[in-house]
Amino acid sequence: MAWGGAVSRPERQFWKTLTKATLGLGAVVGLYLTAASVKAAWAFWLVLALGSGYSVTVVLIPRAFKRSVEYANRVGNYPKLLQLKVDLEGQKEALLVEIDELRLQKKDEYQRGVSEGVRQAWGAVASRIADTPVLTNAIKESDGLILVATCEGSRPLPGARYLVAMRISGSVKGVVEVRKDKDSSHSIQLVIVQANDEKFWLRVNEKAELEDNLPDNIHLIPYEITEGEANPLADLVDEEVAE
Repeated sequence: MAWGGAVSRPERQFWKTLTKATLGLGAVVGLYLTAASVKAAWAFWLVLALGSGYSVTVVLIPRAFKRSVEYANRVGNYPKLLQLKVDLEGQKEALLVEIDELRLQKKDEYQRGVSEGVRQAWGAVASRIADTPVLTNAIKESDGLILVATCEGSRPLPGARYLVAMRISGSVKGVVEVRKDKDSSHSIQLVIVQANDEKFWLRVNEKAELEDNLPDNIHLIPYEITEGEANPLADLVDEEVAE
């Protein structure tokens, strides 16, 4: 205790508790001595018993009841908590499976992207080390539409890619790739690997069912990985009329 200074909270609490205990014990002792002096000690024990019963009724029983209710609630909620745990574990397993599937999907997409990048690079190179073929006709096979072209000079290697473009506007309709062919003649077959204009290829496909001739206003251009600047004539020419 700091004499002559402010009393701290713990010190005040100590003296307050000591005072209550002293007064309480003094009252009990005084009550007992008074009862003993008049030869009525039984009254002291009666008061003490009543006080103890009152304390038990007011303090201990409510606390015990409250704890019993809390325990009963915990026991009653245990099956629900157990089921919740099972459900959460099931959701965890499902999420782990989904994460694995997404990881495999991303890996496949990456591998396909790398493979396509290699094919594009080779297609661009192969289309420039040989003479550009000239389109002649189209044929329909079980796996889709096939374009046929002739080569007067060096024959493009399989995998060479070309842009199919309009002669007047330069609008690119799609990308074709030379497929591997055992035929050693001057003709080559090209498969469509990218259709930029679905309507155009639909018309070509429908026309190929009746005749194998291709529109005269389309030709092949060596493939480029990155698109160049847009042709200003593309917005001025009516391609439906040109076709």
